[in-house]
Amino acid sequence: MKTGLCSIALSDKSLPEALDLAKDCGFDGLEIWGKEGHLPAGSSDNEIRRAKEMCSERGLEVITYGSYLRLLEDDFDSESSAVLRCASVLGADMVRIWAGHVPSAKADDELVRSAAGQLRGLAGRAEDIGLTIVLENHDNSLADDSRMIRRLLTEVNCSNVKSYWQPSFREGHEDWYQSLENLIPVIGGIHAQNYKGEYRERAQVSNGDLDYRKVAEILKKNNISCPIFIEFPAPGDPRETIARDLRFLRQLFACS
Repeated sequence: MKTGLCSIALSDKSLPEALDLAKDCGFDGLEIWGKEGHLPAGSSDNEIRRAKEMCSERGLEVITYGSYLRLLEDDFDSESSAVLRCASVLGADMVRIWAGHVPSAKADDELVRSAAGQLRGLAGRAEDIGLTIVLENHDNSLADDSRMIRRLLTEVNCSNVKSYWQPSFREGHEDWYQSLENLIPVIGGIHAQNYKGEYRERAQVSNGDLDYRKVAEILKKNNISCPIFIEFPAPGDPRETIARDLRFLRQLFACS
């Protein structure tokens, strides 16, 4: 499995500083944060090419462009063009998007159909330039529940649309391990993070409430090899906490 660092983990640092840390720790690649300070979608082609060059110079693959494009937003069409252009020039394999801002429990059939239609159109444009669309599995969106993600992607029916998996620590969250099992057929990557308590204390991947050994068992049982990204570091010096997380994941998943 490829190991990646989400550059949002170092949102307080410049992109070159984040890339240097990723190189020094030994990551395979990155999910580049699509916000000001790293690489917003409105960046010029020269700025995007320079970011690509900086990754290449450090031997880092651009695995995902982490955009903030949201389904069902009024500016979706104009924003999607900028996001696809950025991801394409960057040479990313995948582009992450968000499944709107309505929780799945409050979504009616019409909303789901609208989201699926919009996502299907985006997938067609992405396929033309060799990109895979990956949904952010996140609270307060249509992608906050594995069953809704499967429903949405079944309706979209495009092979280049997948989903991330990440744990939710909100009260009453979906069972972590069952949600991963549910997403196995459509999984595109994993955002690794951990907490102790309901989003109260960020923890190392190895010692929070979620047992990543069980995550590894599920993936290995299903012969899944997808990128796994460290998204948010535990408190402390990020060079130490991120490196510690990476060593743990590499041992756990036998990453080369």
